[in-house]
Amino acid sequence: MEHNGHTVSKLKDAASKYCERIRERVGECRERAKPLQQAVSLLVAMENELKQDKETTKEEIHQHAEMLIEAIQQSEEEMVSALEALYTDRKDSLASQRGEMQAGLHKLEECMQAADEALEKDSDVEKLSQWSILENSISEAGDLLPTQGPDVNTCVKFSAEHLHENFRLGVLITEPVFQFGAKGTKDGEFDSPFRVVTNSQGEILVADNGNKRLQMFDSKGTFKWKSEKEEGDKFLKPVDVAVTPDGNIYITDVANKCVKKFDPKGEVISKFGNDVLDIPSGIAYDARTDHVLVTDAGKNRITIHSSDGELLHHFGSTGDDDSNFNRPIFVAVNSHSDIIVSDYKNHCVKVFDSEGRFLFKFGGEVGADADRGKHGMPAGLCVDPRDNIIVADIHNGRVDLFRPDGSFLRHIATASDGLLSPYGVAMTPEGRVVVTDVSDCAIKIYKY
Repeated sequence: MEHNGHTVSKLKDAASKYCERIRERVGECRERAKPLQQAVSLLVAMENELKQDKETTKEEIHQHAEMLIEAIQQSEEEMVSALEALYTDRKDSLASQRGEMQAGLHKLEECMQAADEALEKDSDVEKLSQWSILENSISEAGDLLPTQGPDVNTCVKFSAEHLHENFRLGVLITEPVFQFGAKGTKDGEFDSPFRVVTNSQGEILVADNGNKRLQMFDSKGTFKWKSEKEEGDKFLKPVDVAVTPDGNIYITDVANKCVKKFDPKGEVISKFGNDVLDIPSGIAYDARTDHVLVTDAGKNRITIHSSDGELLHHFGSTGDDDSNFNRPIFVAVNSHSDIIVSDYKNHCVKVFDSEGRFLFKFGGEVGADADRGKHGMPAGLCVDPRDNIIVADIHNGRVDLFRPDGSFLRHIATASDGLLSPYGVAMTPEGRVVVTDVSDCAIKIYKY
């Protein structure tokens, strides 16, 4: 126990003291180890959860990929089927037209051969005796010849521009489309372009309803002029537009419940109808009778006016029978002054004589994929030079062509041609179809 310069203790006492301190430190470590053990357990659990999430997510990715593959394959099958149907329809139409033309050509060749043989006869009496027969035969053969070239559109292409909707691969573009316009308030822009009409120069006049104005364009879509806003609280709210051979313009102004007449430059000449019209919608000018026809969607009737606005006659009322209407929105006239009306909520087109007597109707409510020639919501109307009837079906997104008797001929344009909500239609002097697409706020022009 004696050791100069150092503190000493018995080995047993020192061991006891240091064991106690070690025990204290071990206790401290145990306390510190508890959260570490908990953290390790949590990390192990997180690793297991991560692994499980990975496997679950991998399966979800696989299932979604399988769904996409199936949807794309289905879209491919549908598009190929639509292409085959389009090809068959147009091939049959071409074959039919070719057969008609060949029959006319054969008849004409027979007439030419008979004429040549008659001219070679020696006797003048024999020549003259054949004259009447040959003249009739040549006239009949001439009637068989087409008045214009083939009217089947042979263009069909594929576009992947619309890939984002319902996993569709794209669309079939069956006609190159020329279009102009976009949503806006500037010149050449539109907000709800309802109706359209063309004049004898091929200029395009649009009822720009949302912007409360008319806009005139040349045949290439170049802006020419617009109507100015009127004085007062209520501005022009055009729904439909019609033009006369001398260039004057009639519009239905639903905000002011009247028809307004403009000169060719867009200046107001006169207005009429405030005392008889409720919701003036469609308008047409009949050059044969010099009459103005207006559809009143509020009173569900058609009014016939002189070119100066005098009310001459009206017909129709609310109903779903042949002679009445449920929201007649647009009107057209053919070369016989027959009156053609789109009966919007009765889902059909009705045709009347010039006095308003019912002749026939066609169409009927049906979905976009059902029978051809049925209408979801028939809107704009016009006729071609042969009195065929062109109808814009806004619900089914297509423009259809019908014979003068209402029998279906073909689709002019559908959603596959980029149509969304066709509302107004018109024919250009060159034989193209002009369509207002209210969803796109654009004017689209198709080959006919």
